[in-house]
Amino acid sequence: IPSCTLSGPGMIGSTAGVDGLVTIQGRDQYSNKRTTNDGEFSFNLHALSDVRRDNPGQNVDVAGVANYTELGQYQIAYAATLAGSYEISIMKGCPGESCLAC
Repeated sequence: IPSCTLSGPGMIGSTAGVDGLVTIQGRDQYSNKRTTNDGEFSFNLHALSDVRRDNPGQNVDVAGVANYTELGQYQIAYAATLAGSYEISIMKGCPGESCLAC
């Protein structure tokens, strides 16, 4: 997959302990939507300084794998356990091969 786009309410935020949903749409080299399952996407929800400062020593990051749904789309459901600011990274093709970041 040369590229991808992200959408869904989880791109803006979610409530601690409640799933935030993000949809990944695979795209070809011409930015057309892919319609097949092209492999595995992984994600990491990384807690930023405000969460880490307020919860020292706690592992507050969340990682997982996106589930293929249909027509070249994958879905991520993440649940941050603590309130605060997070950054989400979505990758395909890691480790051991070149990575695509969405």
